[in-house]
Amino acid sequence: MYIPLYSTLKAKLESKGLDSITSGQIAWFVCSVGLFIVPMLYLYFSNDNNQYVILFFMFFIFIFNLFYIVNIFSFSLVIAFIWIDMYFSYYFREIIYILAVAFIIFTLICLILKKWRIFMTFCFGMAFVFLSIKLFEMLGGLMK
Repeated sequence: MYIPLYSTLKAKLESKGLDSITSGQIAWFVCSVGLFIVPMLYLYFSNDNNQYVILFFMFFIFIFNLFYIVNIFSFSLVIAFIWIDMYFSYYFREIIYILAVAFIIFTLICLILKKWRIFMTFCFGMAFVFLSIKLFEMLGGLMK
């Protein structure tokens, strides 16, 4: 089955030397981000700055990627990291250091076990959620 943007990107990644599964996963993530961020920005600016619309679309893409069963562990770990950071940052400012140490330990475990897919999915997920939260804050966050 040929999906225009996805198939082209997957073929290009495979030609660069990535295996089929990893290139498919990266292409799926990039295509799903592209498919949701553009409409999300349009709806945000055309809907009188409805803050809940942008929040919904930013995190819908993250949940959409959970449909790929291999990603569940990595994205659950991302959700845990973000939840821990958001929940404990109000009470305990040093939580970022604990999360940094946890990230280094996770990196070492993935390095020893040679689980690059889990590590890459985790890194892409963390980058996406972090950038989504920063974009949300730059656009005004939730209005009171």
